[in-house]
Amino acid sequence: CHTHKYDPITINEYFQFYAFLNQSADSDKKDEVPLHSFDTAELKQQRERLKHEIDTLEKKFTTPEAAWLAGLAAWDTGFASDLGWQTPKPVKATAKGQEAATIRDDGTVLIAKNNDTNTYTIEVPATGDKLSALRLETIPTAGFGNFVITDLKAEVVPPAAKAAPSARYVRIELPGDKKMLQLAEVQVFSGQDNIALKGVAKQSSLYTDAAAKRANDGNTDGIYAKGSVAHTSGTDNDPWWEVDLKTAQPIDRVVVWNRTDGNVGKRLDGFHVVLLDDKRQTVWKSDSTPGPEKDKTFAVAGPVPVSFTTALADYEQSGFTAASVLKPKDKTNQGWAVAGAADKPHTLTLLAPSPVVVPPGSTLRVTLAQNSAHKQHTLGSFRLSFTGDARAQQVTKVPLNIIAALAQAKRTPEQQKVVTDYYIRNVAKESAAERTRLAAAIKELAAIKPVTVPIMRDLDPKQRRVTKIQLRGNWQALDAEVSEATPAVFNPLPANAPRNRLTMAKWLVSRDNPLTARVTVNRLWESIFGTGIVRSSEEFGSQGDLPFHPELLDWLAAELMDSGWDIKHMLKLMLTSQAYRQSSADRKVQVLSAQSSVLSGADAGSKAETEHSALSSENSLTELDPDNRLLARGPRFRPTGELLRDQALAVSGLLSEKMFGVPVRPVTPNMGLSTAFGRSNDWTVSTGEDAHRRSLYTEVRRNSPYASFTTFDAGNREVCLIRRSRTNTPLQAFVTLNDPVFIETHQAMARRIVREAKTTSERLTHLFKICLSREPVAHELTALTQLHAETLAVYQKDTAAATKMATEPLGPAEKDASIPELAAWTAVANVVMNLDEFLMRR
Repeated sequence: CHTHKYDPITINEYFQFYAFLNQSADSDKKDEVPLHSFDTAELKQQRERLKHEIDTLEKKFTTPEAAWLAGLAAWDTGFASDLGWQTPKPVKATAKGQEAATIRDDGTVLIAKNNDTNTYTIEVPATGDKLSALRLETIPTAGFGNFVITDLKAEVVPPAAKAAPSARYVRIELPGDKKMLQLAEVQVFSGQDNIALKGVAKQSSLYTDAAAKRANDGNTDGIYAKGSVAHTSGTDNDPWWEVDLKTAQPIDRVVVWNRTDGNVGKRLDGFHVVLLDDKRQTVWKSDSTPGPEKDKTFAVAGPVPVSFTTALADYEQSGFTAASVLKPKDKTNQGWAVAGAADKPHTLTLLAPSPVVVPPGSTLRVTLAQNSAHKQHTLGSFRLSFTGDARAQQVTKVPLNIIAALAQAKRTPEQQKVVTDYYIRNVAKESAAERTRLAAAIKELAAIKPVTVPIMRDLDPKQRRVTKIQLRGNWQALDAEVSEATPAVFNPLPANAPRNRLTMAKWLVSRDNPLTARVTVNRLWESIFGTGIVRSSEEFGSQGDLPFHPELLDWLAAELMDSGWDIKHMLKLMLTSQAYRQSSADRKVQVLSAQSSVLSGADAGSKAETEHSALSSENSLTELDPDNRLLARGPRFRPTGELLRDQALAVSGLLSEKMFGVPVRPVTPNMGLSTAFGRSNDWTVSTGEDAHRRSLYTEVRRNSPYASFTTFDAGNREVCLIRRSRTNTPLQAFVTLNDPVFIETHQAMARRIVREAKTTSERLTHLFKICLSREPVAHELTALTQLHAETLAVYQKDTAAATKMATEPLGPAEKDASIPELAAWTAVANVVMNLDEFLMRR
């Protein structure tokens, strides 16, 4: 902020030192770059194993077994090279609703170029009884160049459209015992609007969190793991799902979307769609319907839309794929285009998941939208074809070179090799297991990513940042430019060393700069003995405390540097020292004090002599050294709230040793409070072993800290906290006595000692050994035996209270366990685990 008269570091020196750090390539973005990537030995071994497996499988496909070719001839001769494509002459073609098209006898439609964008609507006689694929053939036309097809839709228009029934409730029923009704989405169309989105959904039962509202949320994704599939429980008979449209409205069609993962689509076999009016009278009901592979449309009235799921093209411009024709549009430049080959004819084929029934005399209405941001990108000439052959899904996915080779009566050896290779890699049942494994191995190999570690790296010299002094800490008020330097109060940098962060790091741990080592060992000392050699571990400057033993601090600092900055070595040294291992009990000691006395000689002229006699008094160590700064006794202080929780979990047997992973959420009171932006501050409690993981993994929220830790002096994370204050308040006793986290450990301890010991005396002894590492003395044994007997008598009379005491929140006890007995031992464990001896570090 500014230079202070009590601070030896000036504002200029502060920003000079900051200049070292200002050249980091890490710019505090959401990613963690720069990263260092490397393979562990395990990853290398895994990658080599998969490569070897892939090579082995590829050799099997290169030289296939004779059994793999057994069905090749039959597949070859039976391949549907002709799908019976029909190209009837359109009966009507419009551009933006205007009759502006020429229709030829061969089905070709020609449209004049007069708009930047356009939408064509073509009506074709729907010959045949089914439709499984639609093909658009584009024909190069003079005056027209590239085009962008942004959308393509088709619908079957019955010869006589009936009036739409009016209904308020749309219901999906699945008759049968213990059936599971699963719905990815139910769309209810009144005209072109899906009115189910505004309805209220409910269902007969619930499977986990697969609520009814998932089936009218606008998401047709049928993968259950993505959270958009409604499910009943599977335990009720005749399950149902229903959406209330709130008012009766005309219903033209209903589309039911099935779950598509897990090969469970047949669960929906036999379902009905039922429409009910305001009085819940049936106005329309479908026949029993098999579960669709993806979706099923029920034409209650009016045209039936054809749901296409796959789009294929013989050519695609980069970024303008055939598949984008079927996707929702959020950018005007999406769609299928053919730049680079616009002077050639092309085909776009759309496939339905299953053949659509076409009533006799129907018309196929196709809407072809060209609403690209690129002007004048429209079609001048095209032709529509369709087929009802169910094999279209398979055939149209076969590469064109394979289809061309199959069409040849006499093939070259190369063509036959291509056909054979395609057959064994995609069709042959005999090679299915190897195909599946090869695809999985390739996927696994691609999924192996190197381990990445964030690293500190300086910017390239050409990208170096300019560092300027910020007046009063305001980044918008900049002063003079500064370069890298260390404060003058410390030892200087080596004369010829480059001014970068590596030099700064070496300077920090240099033997000529003992401050780093002093601060480090002081914090280690504080963690072991409760108070640092310098009490103000957060302040080593002129405003901090002086070390109570400077020579000890320097010796430890030198030892740390001599050991190669080995933290484990220093901790072991402190923990094995006589100062730490001595008793922390208070005791009386003899204190010697010097007193002078004047003794006269025998004659009056003799010289007086002064003699010192030692007088002693008895004082306690606490009186002489209340803060134990001189370490005449061992350290004695209360551990942090985190350690108290971990200790209780550990001795009770609940502590999870699981490492790493996302933060966890122990039990904490729900206050019903929200942040400034409306998010609830309450959290969902973790379950299973996550509820008992080390406190290190507890989620940290600055605006709603974990209450137990706060009670035990944990910081609020608003500012950096080097040293915690240590308090002793009644609230801390309330936590260890009543917090559900601690009550759970008392219940677990009760179950443990009841399981591992038999008699009351043995259980008390076992409890003391676990918690206090000693056996109880006689008066402790007597008092706790009496407590157990009295508590047991109470709980034997009040079984409801006993159940609550023994099982909440830990959960049900074993079937043969005595609940009053467990409740009584929970009370005893509560007492022992709240003794000063258990909660204090001695």
